[in-house]
Amino acid sequence: MFSRALGIPAVGVDDSFFDLGGESLQAMRLVSRIESELGVETTVGDVLNHPTVAELDRHLRELELTAPKELTEARR
Repeated sequence: MFSRALGIPAVGVDDSFFDLGGESLQAMRLVSRIESELGVETTVGDVLNHPTVAELDRHLRELELTAPKELTEARR
């Protein structure tokens, strides 16, 4: 999803979205793609605070684990 949002062929799990040239509009596209493809709510702020694939993945998994069960089920 990072590579598609950035329009580049490949992204490593430890590459920073912003170091690869990402900007706010592309971050919004990434957030939209994450929500539509994974069904996980996230924000541009999450991308800013967790700019690598590995960090964002870890953060989103933590959100899923700590979200109330009914909210998690409603997202699916």
